[in-house]
Amino acid sequence: MGTSSTTPVELTARLKRVRTLADVEPALHGVHGSFHVAASVDGHMYVRGSAFGARRLYRATVEGLTVCADRARTLAHLTDAVLDPARVAARLAAPCLPHPLADAAMWTGVETVEPGHALRVAPDGRAYTTVWWRPPPAHLPMADAAGLLREALQAAVALRVRPGRVLAADLSGGMDSTSLCFLAAEAGADLVTSTQHWNSPGNQDHHYARFAADRLPRVEPLVFTSADLPACFTGLDERREPLEEPSGLLRDRARHCHTAGALRARGAELRLSGHGGDHAVEPPRRLPPHPLAA
Repeated sequence: MGTSSTTPVELTARLKRVRTLADVEPALHGVHGSFHVAASVDGHMYVRGSAFGARRLYRATVEGLTVCADRARTLAHLTDAVLDPARVAARLAAPCLPHPLADAAMWTGVETVEPGHALRVAPDGRAYTTVWWRPPPAHLPMADAAGLLREALQAAVALRVRPGRVLAADLSGGMDSTSLCFLAAEAGADLVTSTQHWNSPGNQDHHYARFAADRLPRVEPLVFTSADLPACFTGLDERREPLEEPSGLLRDRARHCHTAGALRARGAELRLSGHGGDHAVEPPRRLPPHPLAA
């Protein structure tokens, strides 16, 4: 369920190999995209999201049965669950929490299936999780690994490109969004890009964004200045679709909606974003040693 590189015909051929749940992942080897997998084999259920949490999975017990969903609030509604004050407080105090708090659901009785794990339910109702994804061995030289990363990004971006389809993309001037724009252009996309031009002194992002836009084929660049966009916190008093957890993005929701509307007005149906790119290629920050540690 989602976007994948396989076709119905190919998927049918792949699934002919499945005899037990252990055959599900080997049958999907090489399929890329962003999707959930749900399989039932002889009464045994297998469900999982994506490896890093872009497509999440939650579980709860409803009238004695294990139920899963991609939204925690759906299960909270089904079980009349109440908010967990400690989890909400932790998320408000520190948006970037360590594992396992980072992925915890905000409601009691609703559990997160960790990214990279699958939920299994036996015919007798017993539910447990298993690991389906592990990081590959870190033995490749940087140059070889970079080539494989490029190939993975090429395949992922090309999967979203269709002939005659206008594709929206963020173009902040940073390496992550800029790379995606050039990969989309390489795949033949007609691009409409969104760049935010902040007036703060020393901010040179828009210069790099313009440098990139001038070298992209088939692109319509849109530039939004601070004056073009709604003020921060605009619309917080309006009732909207709730989120899964507290998020700083609420501050800028009106701005995101404004730019999304402008991109849709140019015919864009899908938007590429570089969010998470820095996390993928930069090593995690190491905290300095405590002065009393010695």
